Amino acid sequence: MRAFLVCSRPDDAPMAERLSRAARALAAREGYVVRDLSARAWIAEAGPLPLPLVEHEGWTVVGDAFPRHGPTERLVGRDGSDVGALHDTVWGRYVALKLTSDGRVADVFRDPSGALDCLVWTAHGLDFIGSDAPAWLVRGVQPSWRIAFDRIGAALDNPLLATAALLLDGPEAVLPGELRSLATGSVASVWRPRDSAVRPLRLDDSAAARLLQDTVDAAVEALAGASGRIAAEVSGGFDSSVVAACLTRAGAARPRLWLNAYGLDPAADERHYVDALAKKIKIAPACVPRTDAPLTEAWLGLMPHGVRPSLAALDGPHDQDWSDRMRGADIQSLFTGKGGDGLFIQPMTSAVFTDLWRDRGAAAVLDPALSAVARRTERSVWTLLKSAIGARPVTAPRDATPVDLIAPYDPSPPHPWLLDLDGLGPAKIHQILGVVHGQTVYGRSLKTRWVDAVHPLLSQPVVDLCLALPTYQLTLGRRDRALARRAFADRLPGVIVSRRSKGELSGYFGRMIADGLDAVRPWLLEGRLAAEGIINRESFDLLLRRESLAWRGGYVEILTAAAFEGWVRAWEDRLRPVSTSDRS
Repeated sequence: MRAFLVCSRPDDAPMAERLSRAARALAAREGYVVRDLSARAWIAEAGPLPLPLVEHEGWTVVGDAFPRHGPTERLVGRDGSDVGALHDTVWGRYVALKLTSDGRVADVFRDPSGALDCLVWTAHGLDFIGSDAPAWLVRGVQPSWRIAFDRIGAALDNPLLATAALLLDGPEAVLPGELRSLATGSVASVWRPRDSAVRPLRLDDSAAARLLQDTVDAAVEALAGASGRIAAEVSGGFDSSVVAACLTRAGAARPRLWLNAYGLDPAADERHYVDALAKKIKIAPACVPRTDAPLTEAWLGLMPHGVRPSLAALDGPHDQDWSDRMRGADIQSLFTGKGGDGLFIQPMTSAVFTDLWRDRGAAAVLDPALSAVARRTERSVWTLLKSAIGARPVTAPRDATPVDLIAPYDPSPPHPWLLDLDGLGPAKIHQILGVVHGQTVYGRSLKTRWVDAVHPLLSQPVVDLCLALPTYQLTLGRRDRALARRAFADRLPGVIVSRRSKGELSGYFGRMIADGLDAVRPWLLEGRLAAEGIINRESFDLLLRRESLAWRGGYVEILTAAAFEGWVRAWEDRLRPVSTSDRS
């Protein structure tokens, strides 16, 4: 995973200058490459690939930026900085900085994809902007931060919140598509998913399919060309197959390694589909068994913890195995098909017809989608009509942990991207929820210590297009992912184009937890979350038993709580005051 840190000195105070030099020396000692941005600011970077640093439209762009088209509303920031000029002309994986004439960082803009995290904070007269707050920096600078246990409770109840506000009091997150002024703290939203959704494209189905194919092709090719030595995950599912097929056509780069992990359970073994894909696009995937091992205290302690709890590192043994394989093949970036479920619309529900009704009114009754959706969802046309006609405005959707597992708390506001959705249909709102979900895949894991994870289907051009296409067109009014299936039908084997099932890993995670109860039970029942009253110790005590796991499940809730527990422990250690003996 690529990382950067910027230090900006607002004034010429001798103390600030000395602290800036000390922080810079710390970064160099930790292996970061340090460069000057100006007389008052420097940048340090680390990771499998160097982060490009270019000037564009008056901004210093840190990361990958590719040409884009399509007008947006201009937004003027501090010192007259026009972020619209930047947003109108590039997309990518970047954070952009606006420097004043004397070299201070004034404004920060994070690209809408969210692929590169960004937080800002001030400590001892210095402004810091970074993709993370690494332990060496926190211990060296010793900012006055605290763990926000109230927000941890809310995020455990609704994990989507962990992709928005930080769970620390002190630093501030810059959300994707957000412009932030360091001087005033003012925040402006330049881009949100709803912006594309409220401006729908009106194309016939053939034109929409061609545009979808061209957009995904362009995104994959651009990202592959900027990702060094690449590998690709081929799960056997539709979305990863689309990305794999595009990679074989991309002019910039071709993967050195194609990886598939199969499970012990029939539902987790998708090699039949991978074999068909391999023959169609002429690749030779390495199919390896998914490492099946119990959770141990060592694995729980090894979960990498950045400024956010990571939900991408919950299967440590498998994560480590893939990390070793990619390091052995000298891989720098791993391409996946993550994000396609939400954007391409999977599954298709009756809400798709409600979207059509909201758009066309009574004319929707004559659309073939009415009977097709009824058949697919096994509901009568009268039930669909009644539901669509009586549909009420949709409140902000959320992921919810079973209420008995989390102690009572004061609810936090919904994720900012799930506000102000008036006028959108329920299926479109669920699609936006999928975009929010997509932010969780950028979390840290053991393999991202060594490789960069690249998710082309979550790139801004693909997200913008899919949000602008009506959900009933993305499903062609008859089945999940129908438009995407049509767009890539000529590149994929028929068995994948027509596939209706999905891989299932519940058995894998169930064994991991059940066989690791000796480690998981004390990790949670005697941990910090229980001590703070955030999780319900009695409920988890009942859940963390073999018989309960067998009939109730709860694997996602258990692993999420375990990840948050590890994050709290890591950050309490990180924020512990440094003693004289520690310094020595």
